[in-house]
Amino acid sequence: MIPKEPVGLILAGGMSQRMGEDKARICFHGIPMLARARKLLELAGIHDVIVLGPPSDRLHQDAYPGPARAICNWLQAQVNTQDILVIPVDMPALKPETLALLRSVPGGAYFQNQYLPFYAPCAQLPAHEAPPARMLHLVEALRLKALDIPSHLRQQLTNVNTPGALEQLEAVTKPNNCG
Repeated sequence: MIPKEPVGLILAGGMSQRMGEDKARICFHGIPMLARARKLLELAGIHDVIVLGPPSDRLHQDAYPGPARAICNWLQAQVNTQDILVIPVDMPALKPETLALLRSVPGGAYFQNQYLPFYAPCAQLPAHEAPPARMLHLVEALRLKALDIPSHLRQQLTNVNTPGALEQLEAVTKPNNCG
């Protein structure tokens, strides 16, 4: 039996207030971060990619529900369970090998105290419980294993939330093959 390819979920729905503009469109080493995230998933062998972005109705009270709720909303809309690999759009130094490490853990995994990225095979929320509103509670509900972060991966797992953080990460990284 051929293993089922996971669905790649890119979280790109934040308000980007500290950045001052939509992080999905900001370039890292000359490539928009959303395009970079799509390419990263492709290089990791994932071709079914969904971008969880902000709803078009900005007046809705829950227009920016946060990453856990966005993932839960998507999961609840699925007819069948899905293997999912979730990455944030604002982690541009992430590499396919790191995603492969997460996918190699039976039952799924994330990095300790770093709830994104994560891999969840047969992702399903517990029935008869309110969907988790926080990432910590979501990875617990999905029963994912917390991996220690190897020191050589710390830079890859850096979120860029401000222009200064973006410049700093660009200065210490080489362009990778995700773009």
